[in-house]
Amino acid sequence: MSRTVFVLFCFLLSTESVFICIGNAFTIFVFWQKRLSLQRTYYLLLNLTVADLLVGVMLLISLATRSAQFLFTEPNYDMNTYHYSFLFSSLTIWFSWCSVFSLTVISLERAYAVLCPLRHRTLNSRVYVNGIALVWVASIFPAVLFMLPLFAVVDVRLSVVLINLTLLLSLSVICTSYMLMRNRLSRGMLICDSQLRRNMARNIKLSKTLLIIVSLSLVCWLPAVLLYTVIFVCPDCILEAVNVMLTATVLHLLNSVINPIVYTYRMPMFKEALRTLFRMQANGESVQVQFT
Repeated sequence: MSRTVFVLFCFLLSTESVFICIGNAFTIFVFWQKRLSLQRTYYLLLNLTVADLLVGVMLLISLATRSAQFLFTEPNYDMNTYHYSFLFSSLTIWFSWCSVFSLTVISLERAYAVLCPLRHRTLNSRVYVNGIALVWVASIFPAVLFMLPLFAVVDVRLSVVLINLTLLLSLSVICTSYMLMRNRLSRGMLICDSQLRRNMARNIKLSKTLLIIVSLSLVCWLPAVLLYTVIFVCPDCILEAVNVMLTATVLHLLNSVINPIVYTYRMPMFKEALRTLFRMQANGESVQVQFT
């Protein structure tokens, strides 16, 4: 790798990590300030934000310790030469998949809210807690699969195939959920109760915002997954495609950057928080945002 390319990717990954940490930390702050008045769906978004923040933290650690894959190290699944960078990569995969599975759970919840609005209103908070717990437990599976070739438990090709099948299943659930919502909304719904109608309008608006987030996430993830698959199925290509792998890494990490941007653009409480922060900064006041 030439020095120019190395510096370029160092700059891109460092910039991404900073934006991921700042953007998602701000999102957590806003959600926490409004926690008493938020719909339960926002707790799923908060879980997604925490996962994205941890992705940024692990990226910063990998850059600081010079263990970022393909930038400082070459993956060869050799126990003697593959040091702690493998652990950092596994943690990054765990948190990245928490993000993917969070999007899956959110899409299912939104589909249920649109297709069965009356039943959705009666959902117990325990359902959301269990959904969040399931996301973190299920995300361990891809991280473990990533580590197994290191201990010669499975072949690297089998590991990649299983990980990609899991991803394809998640993407299928997401796409199916939003197709069902789109079909239901295109037919229209006759709702007489005014309060239920207002709730339904809020659900539809929130669903559209989440659809934007999911669509952008798919744009970031799919090309990266295709590139990872090609390279890992053909290990001999790794040394010849380091730049391609780094590009895929930059692309899929972009997924953790875009969510706070969409929130700020689509949700009034984020615009209010930004205006308050900028106003207080301009006046030289202490930055302690209070929401009414």
